[in-house]
Amino acid sequence: MGVDNLSKITGGVSGILCQLSTGAGFGTRKLYTNHDEALISAKRPVLINGIAAGEMVSRPDLATQVCGAHDRPADPVHSLQA
Repeated sequence: MGVDNLSKITGGVSGILCQLSTGAGFGTRKLYTNHDEALISAKRPVLINGIAAGEMVSRPDLATQVCGAHDRPADPVHSLQA
């Protein structure tokens, strides 16, 4: 799953991203009137992109799951001209 152009990750979203990257499940009733259960489980890598990526991840649970990659700004001389 890719999340693009983030500037901040709240505590709730941080927890959800951790659960998604390590594997999580959720169970609920299929219908309000019966007792059958619907189970949803997922485990996917998460790609987070943003200008200040190092500042976005402030919670320790998500910080332990992060593998950061930093790039230098584009050289204006070699950038594509419109």
